[in-house]
Amino acid sequence: MKSWEEEDEKISRKMLTELDNRITIEQTHQELYPPLETGNPFQEEAIKMGLMVETPENFRYPSYLLKTYIISKKFEGCSINTLIGYYDCITKYMRTIDKPILQTSSSDIRKYLIMYQASNHVTNRTLDNLRSILSSFYNWLEDEGYILKSPVKRIKKVKYDKIIKQPFSNDEIEAIRDACKTPRDIALMDFLYSTGCRVSEVSMLDIGDIDFGQRQVVVFGKGHKERIVYFDSRTKRHLINYLKTRTDSNPALFITQKYPFKRLERSGIEYICKCIGEIANVKGVHPHRFRRTLATNLIYKGVPIEQVKVILGHSKIDTTLLYSTVDQESVKINHTKFC
Repeated sequence: MKSWEEEDEKISRKMLTELDNRITIEQTHQELYPPLETGNPFQEEAIKMGLMVETPENFRYPSYLLKTYIISKKFEGCSINTLIGYYDCITKYMRTIDKPILQTSSSDIRKYLIMYQASNHVTNRTLDNLRSILSSFYNWLEDEGYILKSPVKRIKKVKYDKIIKQPFSNDEIEAIRDACKTPRDIALMDFLYSTGCRVSEVSMLDIGDIDFGQRQVVVFGKGHKERIVYFDSRTKRHLINYLKTRTDSNPALFITQKYPFKRLERSGIEYICKCIGEIANVKGVHPHRFRRTLATNLIYKGVPIEQVKVILGHSKIDTTLLYSTVDQESVKINHTKFC
């Protein structure tokens, strides 16, 4: 497995590359944040009124604030995908809002959220996620002393319907297995289902990480936390069959089918799941749904919720409960039995 030092270095490089490739905001907002000029009466008055801050040049621009915020979130342990998501959402907000970022009001943000939903046709859940991202950013600006109070604090959470995300049924799991056309795909599907690993964890695994004798593997989850996950004999058999077909020298557990045989990244695994789902005629085939299915099956079979929490690598048991769903047929049987 790639060490976390190597992974951290890769994430740092990737983050800097991704952020630098984003459209810079300095030119877009240059007129809103004009350079301070000695003896400029307008700017001196603006400083007295608190409309401008007399600080070094790079402190005045929105992109500096955003990149500093992103760095602080990285120190908190956020994944690269989370950081990129934050950066994209806040960048789009900065480029759309018609005010300096430090002078926006609650009304400005409400108008932006309404406009965003109308133009992008997003659900209330997605809109509330955006509100949460902006709230995190403005709370950081408040904590760092850039603003007195976050304008998002006056904006209430967006209500949305909470839909229970269903796990795979046994028939759907079998259909997915039947739809796999290569040893790699069947090994990947069974590994996701048997271990309940996050897709990022699977992507990082190397062949040498697998302990076939104990049918277990050590993975590194969120927050650089190490844990042991287990797989069944069926998965072991499929993994061995898959590795026998390999003629490359790549240490990664799962790789692309064609030369130059690169490590399968998150997007590649998600694409494979999507394609297999279409062949199997099963809707919503995604790596994370295998994880939810494992949690539900373990709880249904009587595994203590505390142990399920450890298997999934959750820090809070409330998160584990969100991943599990109640089998309605069992509820019906028990209701008939005891009522």
